[in-house]
Amino acid sequence: MDEQAKAPTTRLFLALWPEPGVRHLLAEWRHAWAWPKGAAPVHAGKLHLTLHFLGALPSERLPELLDGFAVPFAPFRLDLTRAALWHNGIAVLEPDLTPPGLAALHLRLSGALAALGLQPEARRYPPHVSMA
Repeated sequence: MDEQAKAPTTRLFLALWPEPGVRHLLAEWRHAWAWPKGAAPVHAGKLHLTLHFLGALPSERLPELLDGFAVPFAPFRLDLTRAALWHNGIAVLEPDLTPPGLAALHLRLSGALAALGLQPEARRYPPHVSMA
């Protein structure tokens, strides 16, 4: 087995983590839902808005990646107004409209991914918070 195959990896994604008050509101909303047997609600401490999923990358790249993802952005307001059940059984909260500031941040991070030699996902970005 070559050395590269043994290199430790870390499962990575870029996300916005809500402040404690917002996280509490999200957890209350999640708690109010009636979940079917077998559903796995997301733990309150893990509720977040994913921007880009990166997958497993070599752990040794973490410092380089952290520096590369430092992009400017303007604050924006995101209203999660709609509950949805996606085709694969994932329950989410999503906005009716994507704020321009969020779209701009996602685009800047796509550029940062490319500059780091990583491929951004080609599919449309659906902003959401996974609830279960």
